Amino acid sequence: MQLLDNGQAPMQAGWDQTDIAFKGANVILFVGDRLTVLLRDDKPTINWPNHWDLPGGLMEPGESPATCAIREVAEETAITLCRSDFTWARCFVREGELPTWFLAAHLQETRAAELSLGDEGQALERWPVDHFLRHPRAIPPFRDRLRIYLNDQNQQGG
Repeated sequence: MQLLDNGQAPMQAGWDQTDIAFKGANVILFVGDRLTVLLRDDKPTINWPNHWDLPGGLMEPGESPATCAIREVAEETAITLCRSDFTWARCFVREGELPTWFLAAHLQETRAAELSLGDEGQALERWPVDHFLRHPRAIPPFRDRLRIYLNDQNQQGG
């Protein structure tokens, strides 16, 4: 793993490469001290309908995990991120599937005014981390990814 020069949590190699195969990217997005979450549409044709989600989605051709994450966050929350906003990136692989990336960003509270729900989802909210970790309709694998991130942060002293 690579470490950012500023001592932040680890950035796994490949997070900004366009020549790797991956399924998509999600962002653990803090605005101030709150986690940004979206309520997925209640459609039986999608995974985890009517569940609380982290911003993100499927990659488009030519994207890196970082550019996929930046695009998806902009589409779903109206927040514009740049690569330097990311403090953590990790790839997760489930058997028989392409890898999925999770990245983390921490923005100032003043950026909350920029938040606006895009075309997908029923609601966009900011929650305390513990609320997402305990919520019965938070996507279970995403709760697990968030716990891994928080553990990494604690080990890094973040």
